Amino acid sequence: MLFYSHADENGTSKKELWKHLKGVGEDAKDSIEQIPIEDHYYLAEIAYLIGISHDFGKYTSFFQEHLLKKKDWRRKSHHSFLSALFAAWQVQKYPEKSNTSKKKFFSYLPLIAYFVVLHHHGDLGSLEDDIPYSKYLKGPPMFPYAESNLREKLKTMYEQVNNLKYQKRLDFIEENYRKVGLFNNVKDFLNSWLEVLMNLNKLNHNFKCKTDDDEKIILSLITSLLYSVLIDADKRDAGKISKISRKKLPKNLVDEYRKNYFDLQSSNLIDLIRNKIYDKVIYKIKNVSLQNHLFTLTAPTGSGKTLAAFSAALKLRARIEKEKGYIPRIIYSLPFITIIEQNYEVIQNVLSSGIKDFKENETSYILKHHYLTDLKYKEGKEDKPIDKALLLVESWQSEVIVTTFVQFLHTIIGFKNKFLKKYHNIAGSIILLDEVQNIPIEYWDIVGKVIKLLAVHFGCYFILLTATRPLILKEEDTLELVEDSQNYFKKLNRVVIKSDTNRRSIDEFTEWFKGNYDSKKSYLIVANTIRSSKEIYEKIKDYNLSNYLFYLSTSIIPKQRASRIKVVKNLLDSRNKPILVSTQVVEAGVDLDFDAVIRDIGPIDSIIQVAGRCNREYGKTQRQAYIFSLNSFASYVYGKIHPNLSKKILGNKKIWENDFYEITNRYFEEIKNKINDDASKYIWKAMLELRFYEKNPPQCDGHNIQVSEFQLIDEKGEYADIFVELDEEAQTIWEEYCEKVSGEKNFRKRRLAYLSIRRKFRSYIISVRTNKDIVLPAQVCGFRYIPQGQLKDFYSIETGFGAEAAGTFVW
Repeated sequence: MLFYSHADENGTSKKELWKHLKGVGEDAKDSIEQIPIEDHYYLAEIAYLIGISHDFGKYTSFFQEHLLKKKDWRRKSHHSFLSALFAAWQVQKYPEKSNTSKKKFFSYLPLIAYFVVLHHHGDLGSLEDDIPYSKYLKGPPMFPYAESNLREKLKTMYEQVNNLKYQKRLDFIEENYRKVGLFNNVKDFLNSWLEVLMNLNKLNHNFKCKTDDDEKIILSLITSLLYSVLIDADKRDAGKISKISRKKLPKNLVDEYRKNYFDLQSSNLIDLIRNKIYDKVIYKIKNVSLQNHLFTLTAPTGSGKTLAAFSAALKLRARIEKEKGYIPRIIYSLPFITIIEQNYEVIQNVLSSGIKDFKENETSYILKHHYLTDLKYKEGKEDKPIDKALLLVESWQSEVIVTTFVQFLHTIIGFKNKFLKKYHNIAGSIILLDEVQNIPIEYWDIVGKVIKLLAVHFGCYFILLTATRPLILKEEDTLELVEDSQNYFKKLNRVVIKSDTNRRSIDEFTEWFKGNYDSKKSYLIVANTIRSSKEIYEKIKDYNLSNYLFYLSTSIIPKQRASRIKVVKNLLDSRNKPILVSTQVVEAGVDLDFDAVIRDIGPIDSIIQVAGRCNREYGKTQRQAYIFSLNSFASYVYGKIHPNLSKKILGNKKIWENDFYEITNRYFEEIKNKINDDASKYIWKAMLELRFYEKNPPQCDGHNIQVSEFQLIDEKGEYADIFVELDEEAQTIWEEYCEKVSGEKNFRKRRLAYLSIRRKFRSYIISVRTNKDIVLPAQVCGFRYIPQGQLKDFYSIETGFGAEAAGTFVW
């Protein structure tokens, strides 16, 4: 008798169930063994048991007939609950044979195994919801005391167990499990599954009432880890995708790159500072004790932090491999896609210049991951099929990963399947967090705590890069890689901030700009809202001041945004004098260098960031950054606390660059005491209680907030995605979408068709905040769509989606 885990639509390609279970178990075990975690050999065995148990419920005839004959057995063909109990039983039996670990809280691993397997086809849920009270388990097989949904679930379980007890079937199941190295009697489980469930109830009670927070948080980390190795191994085994072989990264790649492409003898002050900072960082990382896991790299904007940090990561990786025996991946995480593309290109150039087989194995060495990522994966001259490429990209199977804060932080503080399948590849990594001041302040506490946990328990190393050192981590918990970093701020005098915090109307501001405009200067104007930025753009356009006037915000499709940034950069590099009117999408990290910048009032760190787009290369004359207060737009975006504190610190006076370090420190010290961080406290509590996600959480005073409440981007209101058919390429993509995605009934074909066009399709999409006054384009093929013939009604080539529709949301 043969049992199968997967089969194609025609039933011609099938995988034997025991082979799938064994493959997943071995893969999950191997993943844990590579992680520098205490008791990793013991946890690796637990991962193996979970792996060989996760699809146990597929042995029922109900599932086999559903898989092979498409018979609809409804609940009876479901397998997660039965498999979860079997996994708990397996893990419960394992400690009887092993004294590997003396840790008390490992007695809860049957509970974790149950929870992980129960949710392996979806997102993590809430442990409290998943364990039925013991009073509901009385009176089998009808379970009269249970509420209706649970009663049906338990009755189904009863029938599934009886189905597996059929002797001939049971003999084959036990023979299968002997092949994977399990010698426990499966019949024992079938006769005791209710006792297993009762034991889980007791464990859950003890977990809630008798376990301290230190133990709970480690169990929370282990839950995410075991869930991650299971779902990643499961998906790859089902898709016949092996792990990618690890690659060597020479530790001196950046050193050689700088020698070949930079003038290291330049006497320009900014170049001298860059070289000095680089040398200090490298000296420190070569000599520091590896007991230090948390580093900061604090340096002025434009001082070469990217290359210095990447070089430090390469050298740290080499030291860890030599001294600790494992090879960390390098994860470079940034807040915005625009700067991801920019920094990815820099690192890609470094790697390609010094690695012989880079071209043939590019994605094995470096990949970028965000929602506009082109789904390609190349290994050994072979381009992987799109579905396999997706699994490899989303599980971060590469040596260097360049990604967004959303991808990284929603994984380490997350619950979604699609995020957590890469969690285990974060463990043991070196993580560079760039522009960390862009993490919302109300989340600093929870992010700081999780960073420290990953460093202590999973062997991660962190380097936080910033020009405005935020207080995410306490100074005494970190080691600064640039000694006396404040001195480098004091040496620079590239820009002076001139602030006028008296409220002005947009008309008053644009009249001021017209009167002070100098055609020999380039200008960046940053507004707080899309609406105000468009109004400023239109008024300056009417003045006809420059042939090079550009607009940038999220009301413009991503393809146009990327193109405009390139055009503006080329104009600036060729010494032309454009005017760019933008929202905050341009302020952090984008490598543009203007003669003057002007910004609506906002947080001090944002003001410093936008000032960093001015005179980056230290021209002969000092440049100006002007700060105004335009109506009440700042309070809409940031609330009242941030802009009011900025006004207090800035006053109506000049602030030179050599004072930036001091005023940002003062700002962060004061703002942290003013911001409500209850969200961090409640999410931390949810992590302790394994309350990741509930569909219908109880309404109370906030104490039942879930991990899923962690939202890095706080989108105010409801949003609609709109496809803009801007050009002929967009027309072709839209037609392909309608025909091969929207019009395809087969789920797998539809999914593969979408993945093949996803990057290009998303590059024509804007997200618009809706309200009752907004007129949206019609839905076509299940998607809101602006055809070329309706562009004049909804979309401006210059400023994007109509002002009325775009509202005032920033990001």
